[in-house]
Amino acid sequence: MKSRMKTFSFDYYSEIEDRHYTGNFTTKKLTIGDISRMGVIKAQLCGGLVYDPATGKGVETHISNINEMISHCQVALVNHPDWWTPEDFIDAEILTLVWKEVVTFENSFRGRRSEGSDNGSGVQEKSQTEYQGEGRSARSVEDLVDKKVPKITQLG
Repeated sequence: MKSRMKTFSFDYYSEIEDRHYTGNFTTKKLTIGDISRMGVIKAQLCGGLVYDPATGKGVETHISNINEMISHCQVALVNHPDWWTPEDFIDAEILTLVWKEVVTFENSFRGRRSEGSDNGSGVQEKSQTEYQGEGRSARSVEDLVDKKVPKITQLG
């Protein structure tokens, strides 16, 4: 049986902060309760607001993505260096790199099923790529902005 915990080393020099960040993190496999708690924390960080493209109101997508990474790390990391305070970072790459390690470990439990495959219980599971996309990269925001909105015409 695969271990439900993983410790990884982190070594990053931030030019923006002119500081070297190093240390060990331990992450765990999330339970259903952890995933639920992660959603609550993200909602709290977003102030309960969800972006509505029709009105342009709500928390912007990139802020929601940051809040998703913070909440994921807050729940999944069971051990981290003393300097780990994502809300205080200026360099977002620190959060992004740690979050990618956490998500990679979480995805390692998902196997290599085809996208949207049925796990035998009638529940559609997301593929590794699809799950990683939930955290969204800066590129996904560009993809959304660059897409053309189809013209809608009334029938009849």
